Amino acid sequence: MLVPAKIDPVEPPLGFGLIQAADLTGWDSDAHHAEFQGFLTAISDVVGPLPKPENGDQVSDISESSLEQPSEAPHEEGEIPQSISRQPASAAVGPSESQADSTAASEPKLTGSMVPGYHKTGNVVKFGILVGLALLLIAGIWWFVSQQPVREVRQEIENFNRQALNLEKAIAELSKPEEIEEFTRQKDALSLQVESLGEQATKFGLESQLTKLQDHLNQARIQLGNKEKELIAARRDKETAPITLTVSHQLRSEPRTVPSEEAHKTFGLYKNWRPAKYIENQFEDRGKVVSDRATGLMWQKSGSQIYLTYEKAQEYIEQLNREGFAGHSDWRLPTIPELMSLLEIQKLTNGLYIDPIFDVNYYSQWSADKRSSGSAWIVNFYSGRVGWVDLINDLYVRGVRS
Repeated sequence: MLVPAKIDPVEPPLGFGLIQAADLTGWDSDAHHAEFQGFLTAISDVVGPLPKPENGDQVSDISESSLEQPSEAPHEEGEIPQSISRQPASAAVGPSESQADSTAASEPKLTGSMVPGYHKTGNVVKFGILVGLALLLIAGIWWFVSQQPVREVRQEIENFNRQALNLEKAIAELSKPEEIEEFTRQKDALSLQVESLGEQATKFGLESQLTKLQDHLNQARIQLGNKEKELIAARRDKETAPITLTVSHQLRSEPRTVPSEEAHKTFGLYKNWRPAKYIENQFEDRGKVVSDRATGLMWQKSGSQIYLTYEKAQEYIEQLNREGFAGHSDWRLPTIPELMSLLEIQKLTNGLYIDPIFDVNYYSQWSADKRSSGSAWIVNFYSGRVGWVDLINDLYVRGVRS
């Protein structure tokens, strides 16, 4: 049986010395020393009393005679000192082999509980382990909390990246120059949001992700510029291209003065001032203008931006011709039959009696036909009827050309 003992004043890690070894650091090799006697008593309590030798000789007290120094008397060469020869060769400190075999199964073990300071030191070790685990847990929580701002900034950058990619895809599918302004506004708003992340991205080491996002925005800006040029060029080509029309309705284009009593017959109206016949239009959107293959007429898609008197309406038409609007200089005020050709039999989704291909802000419009020297005929696209007003009234103007 091995019994560990600590004889040097060292401190093994985590107090293992106190748990696994008896403390003999104060022993001075004296057999009567209190710590050594306690150590022997602890061994005796575990293994039992010492057995007698087989030859019947008494074993000297292990605590005294076995530790005495050999006699200093001279002896001849080869002679065994008496103090040693008195001890039989078969004598042993512990139990005999037969006794050891018979008691091996029931022999008690020297446990930490039999060593002084075991329970106290064990509790200290357990406490130390718990403290260590608690510190690890606290460190993990601190790390997780400290990384939260980084995760938030990274998530924002990823969201902006997705928006920038979607913006690039949408720009590639643009078909109208008017949409350029809206997408430019979206791109500028996104650029401002990304710019506000610059300081945080640098602080958290996310410069590469931010640079990638800024590259997407720059690409969107370049795309917008190229797309705008492409759409404007396509519109210009379309507006100025010659049109081959198969005209199915020839409409009067020369202005007339038509008194009220002749209006229904001259204009082809029912008593409710609505058309007796409607034209099945064949509109073609050409950007700023709309062509109707059924009548051979080309219309402004919009018209004057404000209400105008009849006199100002004439000036507006003259301005269109001076500017060469949509590549043409033969614009004029439409006659009532020409304006009636735009009327629909019922209101459409835009709330008007006119095709939604035209802008909706033009309810009542001047015609070139007069009712008298102080009044003129008009078409009201909100009610779907023909009417007349004094020349000093204000209405919209939509130019037409044949």
